[in-house]
Amino acid sequence: MFTPQTTSGIEEELALKLVCTADDDKEDEFLARAAAIQEFTDRVGLEQKQICNRLLDAHADVSESLLDALTDLMAEEGGIGIDKLDFDLNIDVNVGDAFLQDNEIQVFQ
Repeated sequence: MFTPQTTSGIEEELALKLVCTADDDKEDEFLARAAAIQEFTDRVGLEQKQICNRLLDAHADVSESLLDALTDLMAEEGGIGIDKLDFDLNIDVNVGDAFLQDNEIQVFQ
């Protein structure tokens, strides 16, 4: 299923179709059609938000698993104790991309 980045293109296309067919429809049919189109655009917007949330959750899960694996590897291979590792991870949930920002691992000896 194709999911657009924004619903503005869909809204513009549907608005154009509404203008073209408004003269041909009776008022009740026009209002029913407009309500159906509005419901559709609302549903597309909601699904887009849900997909972004799922992607953010999946990204956080993968990042956490990767961080755990790297920590275990560093502790095993380098003899570094977990108490000597300081992690600074910032997740910016306001961006549409939903990627980790400023990913830093510092090792203190």
